[in-house]
Amino acid sequence: MEVIHGLNGVIFITGTDTGVGKTLLTAALAFHLRHQKQSVLAMKPFASGGRRDTEILFQIQNGELPASDITPFFCERPIAPYAGVRSRKRQPGCEEVLRKISAVKSRCERLIIEGIGGVMVPLSFEFSVVDLIAELDCPVLIVCPNKLGAINQVRLTLGALQNAGLKAIKVILMGVRKPDPSSTSNERIIAEMINPVRVVEFPFLAGRRDVEGLIKDNYKKIKKSLAQVLGDD
Repeated sequence: MEVIHGLNGVIFITGTDTGVGKTLLTAALAFHLRHQKQSVLAMKPFASGGRRDTEILFQIQNGELPASDITPFFCERPIAPYAGVRSRKRQPGCEEVLRKISAVKSRCERLIIEGIGGVMVPLSFEFSVVDLIAELDCPVLIVCPNKLGAINQVRLTLGALQNAGLKAIKVILMGVRKPDPSSTSNERIIAEMINPVRVVEFPFLAGRRDVEGLIKDNYKKIKKSLAQVLGDD
């Protein structure tokens, strides 16, 4: 299969760290687009430490994409992908990862890709998350918890992406269970400092533990934010 660089119809969701809400946003966007009867699939090419994120994406798309295609590169230990494969003789190259992504993209009109950790996470000795995004040359969503430290984390992540030549970028500030004083001013300050990059606030979702149920129960609450994320508001 020929690897297609700059795939059309792809959105890459990265974060300022691990555990910041990337999977929730990925699942919510997939649900939103599928609710609109669009042809969409979601994948997380790299994962480590557990398969919960893969299972969430498997469920949100009704099992249409096998878990092995959602996450073709998995490490049992909760460590960076490169740390997990460095002892092996063979490490996945960027072209191999792009082939896996291209294969899934051929099955849908829109593909949502969730990254692992932040943009500088090494995927092998040769390349990191930011390099993969640059090869895809697609719109990027930066996910960051709306709490103290968000300004610094967003600016660092945005700078890395812009230095790699990426331009179609949005920042998604995820609501947190216990907001701190910075939560009321982060959106305004970040928007001022990174203009014209858009900042979208995503509300905190409380309730059911299963992500699919959580999204369905709160769909009316998050529908407007999802439209803003996609730019169709």
